[in-house]
Amino acid sequence: MKKNSTIIILIILLNQIINTIECNSTELNRFIEEASNYLSSVDLSDYPLSAVENVKDALTYAIRISQKEYCDETEIDKAKSNFNTAYVNMENNKGNIFILPKIDNIYDSNRGFYHPGGLYTQKDFDRVKKQLKEKMKKSL
Repeated sequence: MKKNSTIIILIILLNQIINTIECNSTELNRFIEEASNYLSSVDLSDYPLSAVENVKDALTYAIRISQKEYCDETEIDKAKSNFNTAYVNMENNKGNIFILPKIDNIYDSNRGFYHPGGLYTQKDFDRVKKQLKEKMKKSL
């Protein structure tokens, strides 16, 4: 039984190695160019800001993938799919403009968020532990 599980693990690792090859981003770069041309050719004021920002975020993600030295087809497909989903959403919301009063420092929760990494301090962890211990509803 142990021999079979070892073989399965080796097959999984081999597949990961095969699927993580030098990034062939030629097709993705062509897609990025078409997407960039599209964005520069439309009047973005016809679309909700959050929809436009989602498309821009998807394009930024595709550019990040295209700049990687190693990637797999799954990443490239995900980048294109993310953009296509955002594009369809933007087109479906053409003309749905909402006029909001000017608000400084507003965060659009529809845009997604790329966490910059480990920015937590021990003080932050201690504060959260205390809140959890005190069963503060907003922390649970």
